[in-house]
Amino acid sequence: AVTTRVPKAAPPRPASAALTRDDGYAVQHSPASWRAGLSEQQYFILGGHIIGVATCWTLESATRKNYLAEQEIIAAHRATMVEREKSDQLLDDVFPSSVATRLKNGESFIANGHQAVSVLFIDLVGFTQLTEAKPPEEVVALLDQHFGRLDDLADKYNASKIKTIGDAYMVIAGAPETREDHATALADLALDLVSSLSDIEAPMTSVRVGLHCGPVVAGVIGRKRPAYDLWGSTVNLSSRLEGHGLPGKVHVSSEMKAALGDAYRFSRRDPIDIKGFGILQTWILEGRLSEDT
Repeated sequence: AVTTRVPKAAPPRPASAALTRDDGYAVQHSPASWRAGLSEQQYFILGGHIIGVATCWTLESATRKNYLAEQEIIAAHRATMVEREKSDQLLDDVFPSSVATRLKNGESFIANGHQAVSVLFIDLVGFTQLTEAKPPEEVVALLDQHFGRLDDLADKYNASKIKTIGDAYMVIAGAPETREDHATALADLALDLVSSLSDIEAPMTSVRVGLHCGPVVAGVIGRKRPAYDLWGSTVNLSSRLEGHGLPGKVHVSSEMKAALGDAYRFSRRDPIDIKGFGILQTWILEGRLSEDT
C-alpha cells in the first residue's frame, strides 16, 4: 500500500484579538483597521465626543474673540471720552461758557445782538519800546504776567475776555449773558487793575484804559481757530478812548458815565476829536464814592 502524507493544516488565526479598556472601548489588533471592530454604538459615542470637543473649542475661541473685541471697544470708548473731555475743556477755556455750551451741543453758527454791553480796552504804555530794549524771553514773561493778572481780574468780576491784540487786552460784560451790572463790573475791574499795578515790576507799571457801553453784534467766526468776537460802534469807540487815554487813568465816555450813575467820581476832560465820532466830551473815572467815606 502506498502511504500519502497529508501536511497538517496550520491552526486557524484569530480574526482579531480584542483588549477591552476600562472605558468600554475595544482596541482591535487587527491588521486591517482598528475601526473594523467598533460597534455602531461605539461609533456614535466616539463621534459625540469628537463633536463635543470641536464645539467646545469653537465656542471658547469665539468667546475669546468677542472678549478681545469688547476690550478694544471699551478702550476706544475711553480714549474717545478722554479726547472729548480735552476738547470740551479747550472750548471752555477759549469761549465764554454759554457759547462753549452751544458749540458742544452742535451749533455751528452763532450770532446775536446785545443792546447793553460794556467794552473795556487795556493797553500797556511803552510796550513797543520795551520789545526793542529787552530780550524776547523777558518780554514774553512780563507780558504773560500782565495778561495773567487781567485774566484773574476778569474771573473776579465775572467778565468775558475776548482777545488780546499785541499788548492790548479786550474784555466785556453784558454778553453773551445779559447782566444789569455790566457797567459797574468793568468799572470796578478797571479801577482794581490801575490800583494794583504798583505790584508789577518796572517798566510795565502803567496802562491806558478805554471804557464805553452800548449795543453790539456778537458771534463766532472762523473755520480754523474760531473765535467769539464783537463788532459795532461801541467796540470802536472803546478802542478809540483807550488810544486817547492817559497813562494810569480810566478814560470813559459820557454814555458810560451815565450808566455808572452817582456811585462814582469823575473828572471832566476837554472835548476830544475822535476819528469816526467827531468831537466828544469824555471823562476820567477816578473811583467809587464809597471809597471816600
